[in-house]
Amino acid sequence: MELKVVALIELQEDEELIDQTISFQEEITDGFVKYSAIKEIFNMISENEYNVYLNYAQKFNQDVRELIGYSTISIPSKDMMFDFKEQLSYKIRNFDYRSYLNEFSENNINLILHNYIENERFRVVFRRR
Repeated sequence: MELKVVALIELQEDEELIDQTISFQEEITDGFVKYSAIKEIFNMISENEYNVYLNYAQKFNQDVRELIGYSTISIPSKDMMFDFKEQLSYKIRNFDYRSYLNEFSENNINLILHNYIENERFRVVFRRR
C-alpha cells in the first residue's frame, strides 16, 4: 500500500531544496508516502495549464503578502525534528569514518570513534542554545 501526496512547495525558487524536502519526507515514511510535485498533475492535462496555475498562484501569494503584511513559513513540528535528529544520528553512527581518517594513527582513530560515536558526543550538534 502506498499513500500519494501532492507537494505544494513549488513556488519556491530553489529546485534543490524542493527535491531535498520531497526526498526527506518520503524517507521518514520508509516509502509509504510518495510525494509528487503539483506540476506532475498539471502535466497530465497540459503544460500550459501548469503555467496558468503558476502565474495565478504567484500573483495570489503576492497579493496576500501585501494584504496581511508578512510571509508565512513552515515551522518544523517536534515530531519532525525528532525524526530528523534520529535519522541524522543513525547516519552519523554508521558513517565510514576510518576511510577519511587514514592520516591518523590507529590509536587516535579508535579514540576519536570511541568518544564521538560510542560515547555519543556527536549529539552535541543537536542541542539548542
